[in-house]
Amino acid sequence: MKIGLMTYQWQDMESLHYLARLTDYSLRGRHELRYCPPQYLQISRDQRMALVKEWVEGCDVLVIPVDEMVLRARSEVVGNKPPSVTFLMGGPSRGGRNVASICQYLRTSDVLIGNCVAEVEQCRALLPDATLRMLPFPVDDTKFYPESPGVIEAAKRYLGVDPRSKIVAYSGRLSLEKNVHTLLKVFSVVQQNVPDSVLVIAGTETNASFGEFGVFALEVTRMLKKLIPALGIDPGRIRFVGQRGPDELRALYNIADLVLNLTLNHDENFGLAQVEAMLCGTPVIGTNWGGLRDTIIEGVTGKKVSALLTRGGVKVNWWQAAQTVVDELRSSADRETVRQKCRTATLERYSLTRYRDDLEQILAECMALKNVEREPVTPSCFATDLWALFTDGDCIPPYRRGPKGLQMYRQLVTPLMGDADNSRPVAVTVSSNQVVCLATPVVERSSGCLDINDPIFPMVVDVPEDLRPIVSRIIQVLQCKSVSRADELLDHPDPAELGNALTWMSEAGIILANTCTAGNWLNSAGGGREEPAFNIVPVDHSVDVLYIH
Repeated sequence: MKIGLMTYQWQDMESLHYLARLTDYSLRGRHELRYCPPQYLQISRDQRMALVKEWVEGCDVLVIPVDEMVLRARSEVVGNKPPSVTFLMGGPSRGGRNVASICQYLRTSDVLIGNCVAEVEQCRALLPDATLRMLPFPVDDTKFYPESPGVIEAAKRYLGVDPRSKIVAYSGRLSLEKNVHTLLKVFSVVQQNVPDSVLVIAGTETNASFGEFGVFALEVTRMLKKLIPALGIDPGRIRFVGQRGPDELRALYNIADLVLNLTLNHDENFGLAQVEAMLCGTPVIGTNWGGLRDTIIEGVTGKKVSALLTRGGVKVNWWQAAQTVVDELRSSADRETVRQKCRTATLERYSLTRYRDDLEQILAECMALKNVEREPVTPSCFATDLWALFTDGDCIPPYRRGPKGLQMYRQLVTPLMGDADNSRPVAVTVSSNQVVCLATPVVERSSGCLDINDPIFPMVVDVPEDLRPIVSRIIQVLQCKSVSRADELLDHPDPAELGNALTWMSEAGIILANTCTAGNWLNSAGGGREEPAFNIVPVDHSVDVLYIH
């Protein structure tokens, strides 16, 4: 089979290059690979179109990322029109704007590839008659595996941590949507309950704008380091180790007792670092979100933390995460048994062999579809409305475009969180086993509004007039005592009034509610008052130049 292969040479994300390399490796030797000419990016648009047409006509099937020019060129050639296997790479989760660009050129003989269940579900909502398949990333198990005790001990010495330390690791980009600031908040609780705990953060800063949120961080690393003393974290317990190669990452995963990732990245369609850690035998605690929903097997390769869709954006239940991390670090489970279960389960699902076999099956199916009548792919009414509302050229994020925009945004991201019933805030009852905390620091305005100090979803929330007095009292308590039992929150409250206020605050994304027996946990949340940690300044979306002085 003559396979036209297009790499991600214009992208600067390592995960995309990683997928391209392993796809090339999986197909090489079995097929004749015809690469998109390297001068593709260095020539004029007209020259590029001519070059691509010639390349397309010489292939039996195309294996490509979402690329409007390639599919347009195929539609214009007179001769051979090969079907395509197109990797979506998280596009549907970000509103499907890249899908919109190629929709008119797609046919039912083309196969669209999602890397997780949520991505396939989202694309099906946009293009219901498209041919969709799921193909998770592969992970190279020859580079990620359990090390011997001697190697682990040496790696701890190199990092400068006590051999008896409990190590929590994060590996990935340092960017707003990766939610590392909430990870630090979790660790502020962990350090008080596990005195010998250490947090190691591996990765480089990425300050790219994320239009889905309408926010832009000027310096993420500076922001995170500013947060450390604000949370009362001992700076000696945190290591920022920067970007690491495969050998160094393997060592990090092996010395870690667990890997923690609380991502809210909208195109988190797999979670490569987490699967690398699992291959090393290290369990992962991660957001029940996107690709991590698939890769984390509850109780086998790790545990999931709730993500909640509120009127104030998506919130990770940081208090649940803190309890889960502490429980895991205190666990008496045999470390070697955990490592073996973790690696075995991961190898079964994400090995190079599995990826190659599944990709071959998809290619064979694509070639079979080539011989049947090709029908155009038609966007759904939801897709048409979504693209009309969200692609008009400005920077207002979807959830801030009025009731319709918020409704469509909720519909778009719900598959990222799985079961819709479990991704909604719970009604709060005033009882001894209901524990509440602020989802993020807030500032009260004299007008009755609240400024939400959430760097991913910064918002101004208007409190209903009849609830303002009791909401204000609740906030004042939680600002001084981060976590409280609902029945002890206020002195002599009206249970019905308090319950109504707490439920409204939960649905608005101001508080998180957990049903559990808190015990001594209530005295171990955070490092002091819940003060706003970040200087979030609104800038009108029409600004052409941001002047920083």
